[in-house]
Amino acid sequence: MIALLGRQLRKDLIPQILITTLVILLASISLMPIASAEPDPSPKGMLFSSDPAGNKKEVFLPSEDVYVYGVGLVKNTQYKITVIDDTTMMSGDIIPSPASGTTITDVTTDGNGYFGPIVIWSNPLTPGYYDIIADCQTEGNIGYFDRETDAEDTIEASGKYGFFVIPEYTAGTILALAVCFASFGVYKSTKHIIHKKL
Repeated sequence: MIALLGRQLRKDLIPQILITTLVILLASISLMPIASAEPDPSPKGMLFSSDPAGNKKEVFLPSEDVYVYGVGLVKNTQYKITVIDDTTMMSGDIIPSPASGTTITDVTTDGNGYFGPIVIWSNPLTPGYYDIIADCQTEGNIGYFDRETDAEDTIEASGKYGFFVIPEYTAGTILALAVCFASFGVYKSTKHIIHKKL
């Protein structure tokens, strides 16, 4: 009798387990921004937000540090790297003030036009969408975005952004709710099956 009840219980729980897994998967997917492509290259190079090892990274938690590296920039040249709130930059636009909590970082490229990875924003981070701009200090108009000499970290997505800082409480809340609903569903189906057999 107990073995039969156990087999029936497992058989009836399979749909509940699948639904629970689906809810958790959907909750995880909803936390990620829309899939992104490679940065929009300027003629003089590209920037990539990354982890400390230089692995491209576009989503950060408030407790992490944001790193950046540049490739294909003007060789042996000084740049000012600025994190700004997400915006669309056109050639000739004034480079906006740094995003709250960030500062302008000076870097010099090597003989290949490469720099980094370097920290451009130490934790705690403020949730939101951000861009990274490298303003060349020897060519073009300093302090203005110049597509010929400046690199802008923009990533093609539903909106253009360089990187995203996700609020930690959102992730925890969604995961907690998913687990609660899944547990309640399993409890109700188990209680129903046991009462049915008795």
